[in-house]
Amino acid sequence: MAAGVFVTSGASSVPALSSAAADHLAQGMQAVRGIDIGISPGNRTERGLSTVRGILSYCGQPLPASAGAPVHGWSGTRRHRYAAPVRSRLLSPCDVPDLALLPQRYAGAPQVRFGAGRSSPSCIGA
Repeated sequence: MAAGVFVTSGASSVPALSSAAADHLAQGMQAVRGIDIGISPGNRTERGLSTVRGILSYCGQPLPASAGAPVHGWSGTRRHRYAAPVRSRLLSPCDVPDLALLPQRYAGAPQVRFGAGRSSPSCIGA
């Protein structure tokens, strides 16, 4: 602040918005067993150089896991069905702060799963 410049980190889809949504949904629960997060940005959404570098850095690398078999970045897909009008999307595992932060945040140390995919249903036969 000495230079009159404010810098903040983490005020993005993850972990800021995803944590806010999880906090809201977990209200009143004594324990949380699992959290499943998916994001499908619009096809016209620009992906900056930092985003592309980040994605490439963990392709095929083991991701933090709270339980179950090891998962590797962008290895395989799973279908997630969103409510209308979004429909179905294919999501691939991503390395995001939520994988490490959310199991510590809630009683029950939930298994956290995060996937990202494309928004266009025409590319996946929704």
